[in-house]
Amino acid sequence: MTATLERTPRTTDARITGGRSEVVHTRVNATDDPIAHLTPEDIEEIGRELDEIRASVMDDLGESDARYIRRMITTQRYLEMGSRAVLLFSGNPIAWVAGTAG
Repeated sequence: MTATLERTPRTTDARITGGRSEVVHTRVNATDDPIAHLTPEDIEEIGRELDEIRASVMDDLGESDARYIRRMITTQRYLEMGSRAVLLFSGNPIAWVAGTAG
């Protein structure tokens, strides 16, 4: 079952707040399951199609993808080491912010 939220117009609830603040009331409308019309066979077919897509993507991966992943790991490690060094020697608030961001 899927639920959607609808917000009613803002009103002032004087009973709770003494009329000093606005309260937003939210109403939940429940709807039927969006996949309820699918048969188990339909779901299996979707699963097979997704498996075929995954297999084609995995077969397409090559050495250039492996080099890219290794380069990203190396970049991340150097960024982490540099950020830690900046934090270690940071007496300046700007350097502290840069080290924390890194």
